[in-house]
Formats: sequence, structure tokens, C-alpha cells
Amino acid sequence: MKIESITKQTCPKCNKPISVRVTKIVEKLDYHYSISMECLVCSHRFTIEHQAYRRQIPKGYIYVSVPSIIDGTFGMLQIPEHHLVWRKYYNCPVPVGYLIHHINGDKADNRVENLIAMPKSSHNSKPQDKAPVAHLISCPFCQRRFPTLSNV
Repeated sequence: MKIESITKQTCPKCNKPISVRVTKIVEKLDYHYSISMECLVCSHRFTIEHQAYRRQIPKGYIYVSVPSIIDGTFGMLQIPEHHLVWRKYYNCPVPVGYLIHHINGDKADNRVENLIAMPKSSHNSKPQDKAPVAHLISCPFCQRRFPTLSNV
């Protein structure tokens, strides 16, 4: 899939701080991205490497900067790391009406075995008499099964 966006960058060939067209973003390993660009002045094509940075916010969650194109605009998105881990492992977004819960309570522990989908209503409610039970449900889009917690 070819994606395009215009952004400001210095062309390595003509050395002018001009607009370039972002033509492709490829994730390599562990938040390392290769971003392909084309100069709008001299048509030189080049690639820049971007290592996303991680930062912990005061609530304890870790956010990662990832390059993206939204509505034709190139930029860096700040995404919760546990959402990226979930999406990468299950190959689908967090289902609507669910959130990703850290089983051990450590918001910086984003190992996939510590993450579970949980209905928003169950996560925000007061503790109930019955302990939450883990079970599998299917993604409504891709039908892949993933673990969730609910009070039965």
C-alpha cells in the first residue's frame, strides 16, 4: 500500500529545506522505522531512519512515538505501548468497548502475557462478589481469539 504526505525536510541532494513527499513508512524491529521520502524540487528519493522514543507519563503508562500519516499529514503519534504490543501480537486493534488491562497492576509491564482485554464497564466498576474469570472471545473483524476477563 502506498501512502503519501507532504512534510518539511532537508533534501540530502539539493540541500534545501523544502517540502518532501513521504511515500512509505516501514516498521523494522522494536520501534525502529524506515521512512521513504521524495524531494519535491529535485525528485531525489531518500530514506531516513527513525528510532521511536519511549516515555513514561506520571500515571505510569509508557507512550511510544510512532511515525504515521493521518488525513494526508505526516507526523509523530504518541501511542500507549500496551496498545502497540496488543496490536502487534494479536494483529488486530483493541476491540470496541474493551480496554487493555495490566494483570499484575504494573502499568509499565507491557509483556503480552501481562495484558488482557477487559470490557470498559467491568474495569471501571466496583469489585463484585465473584472474581473475574478469564476466557477467550473472537475479534469481530478478523475472528482471531484473544483473552478477556469478565465477572460471570
